[in-house]
Amino acid sequence: MRDAPRAESSTGSFDNFFCGVFKFILSSSAPADTINSISSGGPSLRSMLNHVARAAMALMFLSFSFTALHSQTHPAAHRKAAAVATSVNIPIPDIKYTKFVLKNGLTVLVHEDHKAPIVAVNTWYHVGSKNEKLGKTGFAHLFEHLMFSGSQNFNHTYINAMERIGATSLNGTTNNDRTNYFENVPTSMLDYVLFAESDRMGHLLGVLDQKKLDLQRGVVQNEKRQDENQPYGVVDELMAENTYPASHPYSWTVIGSMQDLDSASMNDVQEWFKTYYGPNNTTVVIAGDITPEVAREKVEKYYGEVPPGPPIAKQEVWIAKRTGTHRGWVQDRVPQARIYRVWNVPQYGSPEEAQLDLVARVLGQGKTSRLYKRLVYKDQTATSATAFNDSNEIGGQFDFTLTAKPGADVKQMERAANEELQNFLKSGPTAEELQLAKTQILGSFARVVERIGGFGGKSDVLARCQTYTGNPECYKTYLEEVQAATPASVKKAATDWLSDGDYILDVEPYPTALKADAKLDRSHEPAPGSPVSLNLPAMQGAKLSNGLKVVLAELHTAPVVNFSLLVDSGYAADPANASGTASFSQRMLEEGTPTRDSLKISEELESLSANFNAGANLDWASVNLNTLKGTMDKALEIYSDLILHPSFPEKEFVRLQKERLAAIQREKVTPIAMALRVSPVLLYGKEHPYGVAFTGTGTEASVSKMTREELSKFHDTWFKPNNSTLLIVGDTTLAEITPKLEKLFAAWKPGEVPKKKIASVPQPQKDVVYLIDRPGSGQSIITAAQLAPPRNDPDSIPLELVNDIFGGTFSSRINMNLREDKHYSYGVFSIIPAALGQRPYLSISPVQTDKTKESLEELVKEYHGITSSQPISEKELQDEQTNATLGLSGRFETVQQLSGAYSTILEYNLPHDYFNTFTKAAMAVTPESANLIAKKMILPDHLIWVIVGDMSKVEAGIRALNLGEVHKIDADGDPVQ
Repeated sequence: MRDAPRAESSTGSFDNFFCGVFKFILSSSAPADTINSISSGGPSLRSMLNHVARAAMALMFLSFSFTALHSQTHPAAHRKAAAVATSVNIPIPDIKYTKFVLKNGLTVLVHEDHKAPIVAVNTWYHVGSKNEKLGKTGFAHLFEHLMFSGSQNFNHTYINAMERIGATSLNGTTNNDRTNYFENVPTSMLDYVLFAESDRMGHLLGVLDQKKLDLQRGVVQNEKRQDENQPYGVVDELMAENTYPASHPYSWTVIGSMQDLDSASMNDVQEWFKTYYGPNNTTVVIAGDITPEVAREKVEKYYGEVPPGPPIAKQEVWIAKRTGTHRGWVQDRVPQARIYRVWNVPQYGSPEEAQLDLVARVLGQGKTSRLYKRLVYKDQTATSATAFNDSNEIGGQFDFTLTAKPGADVKQMERAANEELQNFLKSGPTAEELQLAKTQILGSFARVVERIGGFGGKSDVLARCQTYTGNPECYKTYLEEVQAATPASVKKAATDWLSDGDYILDVEPYPTALKADAKLDRSHEPAPGSPVSLNLPAMQGAKLSNGLKVVLAELHTAPVVNFSLLVDSGYAADPANASGTASFSQRMLEEGTPTRDSLKISEELESLSANFNAGANLDWASVNLNTLKGTMDKALEIYSDLILHPSFPEKEFVRLQKERLAAIQREKVTPIAMALRVSPVLLYGKEHPYGVAFTGTGTEASVSKMTREELSKFHDTWFKPNNSTLLIVGDTTLAEITPKLEKLFAAWKPGEVPKKKIASVPQPQKDVVYLIDRPGSGQSIITAAQLAPPRNDPDSIPLELVNDIFGGTFSSRINMNLREDKHYSYGVFSIIPAALGQRPYLSISPVQTDKTKESLEELVKEYHGITSSQPISEKELQDEQTNATLGLSGRFETVQQLSGAYSTILEYNLPHDYFNTFTKAAMAVTPESANLIAKKMILPDHLIWVIVGDMSKVEAGIRALNLGEVHKIDADGDPVQ
């Protein structure tokens, strides 16, 4: 399946590094096809739906927007109403580019997009885990880590250097077929980045030593332990080994084996670099605020001197189609049984790819797919049922992933899924199903023009096509094949590949004309640029006749409009002894109105390529619609119906109540979630409105007792126009949209709304330690919690800088200590989630089990150090000010990113020019004022410590530190004797 643009979530000042890393930490299983050194990167398409759901949960935990787990998108539908299957004319995007090749073989693509003063640099080396050999697995990914450790003329930790210049969407990833490195930077910093990227391409080995190799080997091995410590973490290795022949290059995982990583030598990694990291095996895409002429001049300057690499062997297509049925069985620490079913299918760029993507859409993507409707909705034997087509360079895989409802008959679930497959092989898709599937694929690609970089951005699309096919426009061929597909062609592809191989070596002559230009003087780095203030679109205001406030920010760079209804309620409005009500009520909004049932809602939205979700955080509920401008009117009619007339149908309530109970059970065995479920009560107390699980899902006891009438009453109580604000960002105007809203919301009447009481609570009186036992845990999760002032506190910006120095970025003190220096962890961080009342201030540290005591000691030292013995230095503050301010430009590119920023302003009563004046406020902070904030806000002797791990291995060491009173509790926070 082609990588398409993915939904975004704003993470505020929270660094992209940690957003990605801890999506990975909280995931139920590590992705098999994409592993990286900074974040989890693109999700494994073999388990995409599960990964996306897990990633959404992780982002909720980590950015602490507290968005509820029930956001829902709507892939292909399966209803035969012709009115639903409206054909939407969605044009194929045209990503214009200029292509040139340097004399050393480097391929360069340049795309102009001047909507913001940023440039994306996306470098794809055509080497992945398939270039490895048995006994030397994991080398591609290990080397990706080493590429961040500095080069001969740019001998800095790469991430730290990029953070100092405001880089965003900064990442490096490895999959079976390629390794890529990318970042978005202010236009003024392009020379700096090209110098750095070209220097690590041509001059890495001069400073690569055994110490760096051992350090990154330890980090990678912790990443592997972390992956395998998650629910279903054993799956990927078993799948790779059992679906491909032993000699096939996809028969091992990207992260490799622990033994092979242990045996990696300095000579091994040097040869890997010399063989595969030459410019003639590389594509560089530069997209954004630049012209092809300027780009060529800069690329020739910085890359022209890099010598070409040697001739290399290249794998051709090897699908390895299998026959017969082979079954395996394994146990894992999970609350639900799961069935994976996989077929080997054609590769990326094949004629079958688009057909099989459409098969997957109809069969198992979204709540109106056949598998969902049969297994989850009708039979209720599964909590999720998905199908995906994962197309890699030399072969692909098509899979079913079926997660059984607790207590369900697993064999019955498997039989039902097979019946749906056999029905499809016999009859194929209906015309309506196929049209909806096409709309969803084309709609996702239509949104690609919003972003220049990052996963699924324009530079990513061009680099992928060029690297795998040699044609930067291959995406157009794919989308044309989607448009041209017929029920017969889709049925044939399914029959050919899902009803029940060969290697060719092509020796190509090595070009004899390749040579390097004259040497570049690299003794001096390009001078960095200066921070600039933002000039975001102004927020315009209006009020409807019923009192509903309307706020609009116009953005006309893409035909997309985002609507967010913000309702002053949230988890803090949950009735006493009914935690989870706000979250559950929001989840039910899309399950029916008097004129639409759940499936019809999904079908109508998908036919318009519109995305709907409803969620909640501590203080607010939100109802969101992302729609194309051309389908806005129809989408708005559905949107208003869901807001004004939710019917909370009983049968849907019963089904979702069971799913929610299963989700809570999953949270209670997922390491970080276990800590975050109990921390709020320990910090705020049981009676406080914030004393609820940060996931918002509630407790098993509260959810079990809920009724649909209670959810309906909750909605009616809080959803009033005088208690709400409708935020609109995108391609419209007040003159255009206000009359439409007046008509749609005319029947919505104002009324009295209860007042929430968010009382202040004292800081913890002293350090207290709580232990939660998780037998067999490969890692321990150490969290520390205290209180911080509300989001609109006058010291909010200085505190944000102080926290970033302490634990909020990759180069923060605690991460550099536990990851880079000690390599006890894949990454640790601290965060201060937004709230109207006192905010929780948390540090979260997943560490290897045998270093739990030592890690806890280091964290205690860091807490005391920043408040006394190791105050913030002038250089630390300057680096963080540069990172925080230069990075602003890359955080407000899309309507969803802007909507997140404006929502923050509206929800937490910030000045309307908050982000436009952020640079000035941040640059005004001095070392003296920063250290005063650190001493005032960070309280090393008043922390609530919660530690999750195998207590048979770590409890004695924790107690030996004598941090304070020690209490043992279970996953519900209840005392354990």
